[in-house]
Amino acid sequence: MYDSEPADRRPLVLSPELAREWTDSATDPAHTAEIAREWCTPVDAFEWYKVGKAVGNVRNQGQDLIRPDSGTA
Repeated sequence: MYDSEPADRRPLVLSPELAREWTDSATDPAHTAEIAREWCTPVDAFEWYKVGKAVGNVRNQGQDLIRPDSGTA
């Protein structure tokens, strides 16, 4: 499906309660890792699309960047 696997920059989707706990500086780091590993929405719940290299540059703007198979520049 892809030339390579998607980069490990996937969204971490949590319930509001878990998001508050995950971002709380008082939460033990081991527990934040557990939340991310065990309680976030699983990767297979998303649809992944191959996109052009332009997506990786924050200076690039425009709707073309969010279309599947966008430019290869």
